[in-house]
Amino acid sequence: MNSREYFEKNGYVVIKNFMPENMADIFYRYTIKRCLFLDEKMSADLNEHYISTIDGFRGNEETGWSSYNFYGDALTETIEEIALKEVETHTGLELVPTYGFLRLYQKGDILPCHSDRKSCEISTTLCVGYDTSNVDSKVYPNYNWPIWLEKKDGDKISVPLNKGDMLIYKGCELKHWREPFIGNNHVQCFLHYNQKQNKDNNLFDGRKTLGLPHLKNYIK
Repeated sequence: MNSREYFEKNGYVVIKNFMPENMADIFYRYTIKRCLFLDEKMSADLNEHYISTIDGFRGNEETGWSSYNFYGDALTETIEEIALKEVETHTGLELVPTYGFLRLYQKGDILPCHSDRKSCEISTTLCVGYDTSNVDSKVYPNYNWPIWLEKKDGDKISVPLNKGDMLIYKGCELKHWREPFIGNNHVQCFLHYNQKQNKDNNLFDGRKTLGLPHLKNYIK
């Protein structure tokens, strides 16, 4: 069974080595630098201004996350454009890009169980890289933080992804989540698409083009 057939049957498919390792390493280091920049802004007491005007924000005590989040990141959405044809090949669908999202999780972070909003008919999550050097290999041999999916038949499965691996799934249909992370950090890139034939399509998530920052009035 090829990837397209598997996706049609199950609503998801894992693509191994979607991104070459050297590119994933560059992307991971880039994300770390973005997070350091965000901390610089916060330490300068510009938290409120920064969050309201630029596309980076960080989880807080209210959400229970310490993750760093970047909506509309320019590199992420450049990758989204380039990946379009390959995602179409694996799904057998004609697609248009809606938005990209970049997140660095930290120790203790979770992803609450949810299904995606209507700009995410076809969602992808790409494992960019991680630091699990703090994890005791005797207690957790070969630790690989999985994303969980609830399949169409109700079965729940864990999907571990190595650096460069991508999960493509029907984000609005399949619930998905992550349990608490025990490593130091873990970077995931999310590329979202809708079917071209969708009458409710909102190209670029309502923005003029990919790579623009978070514009709250456009996000439904």
